[in-house]
Amino acid sequence: MTAWYPLLAPVKVSDEIVQKVSRDLRTALGTPELLEKFGKIGTQARPMGIDETKSFMATEIVKWAPAIKKVTSSPDK
Repeated sequence: MTAWYPLLAPVKVSDEIVQKVSRDLRTALGTPELLEKFGKIGTQARPMGIDETKSFMATEIVKWAPAIKKVTSSPDK
């Protein structure tokens, strides 16, 4: 299992802003200083484009939905 932290925006945010934030985030995640900090804590960034992020999230939802349903419907909760 891996942890992932997508940066999300409300639906009504303009495509121009979404694209700019995406570009700026990719730039920041590629800086040597940040890469070094991530390395020190044993993690790494995996910058994705907007379409790749949507696809990844959809895949993760399908993958983990059965486990979440099982845990949340457990009588032990």
